[in-house]
Amino acid sequence: MNKTKRLLVAGAMMAGFAGTLTAPAVAAPAVAGDASIAAQCGKTYRISQPFGQSTFKVTCKSGTLTIRGYVKDTKADGKCVWVVGQVGNKSFRSGKACPKGKSVSYAATGKGNRLVIGLRAA
Repeated sequence: MNKTKRLLVAGAMMAGFAGTLTAPAVAAPAVAGDASIAAQCGKTYRISQPFGQSTFKVTCKSGTLTIRGYVKDTKADGKCVWVVGQVGNKSFRSGKACPKGKSVSYAATGKGNRLVIGLRAA
């Protein structure tokens, strides 16, 4: 997905976030597995899909948004799981977590307050 489309991504992940996302979703869906949220500083979020999960905390300081978290492979399917997204004005991709049970931590920082994040598996 190109950078422009990624900026337009929205709440397609509501099923995966059900009961775990406390920030309001914004805009409209683009890619299944991605969600754009109005990130709230100091909040912790969790994304779950049948193949993996990610938990991350959002922090803010002087117009800079930072997320720190981990991604975990939760399915013995021979695939790896990773997180992709946009934090403020920066795109990022976590390392791959595999096999089942393996976790990988990640962090990303960017200027602004927009957060687009999604889980991938392959």
